[in-house]
Amino acid sequence: MKAVSPSFFALIAFIGGLAILSPPLSKTPVLPLFAQALGATPAESGIKPI
Repeated sequence: MKAVSPSFFALIAFIGGLAILSPPLSKTPVLPLFAQALGATPAESGIKPI
């Protein structure tokens, strides 16, 4: 069996961590504000205009 390099393991662990953390991050109330900061319209970001 071929030995796996530590950098490959670190990459797989990092990708796994992102996969675990991405759903909670997408549900935070800050995401629509971040979308507007990037230039999204209120309809695209889901914020109702006042």
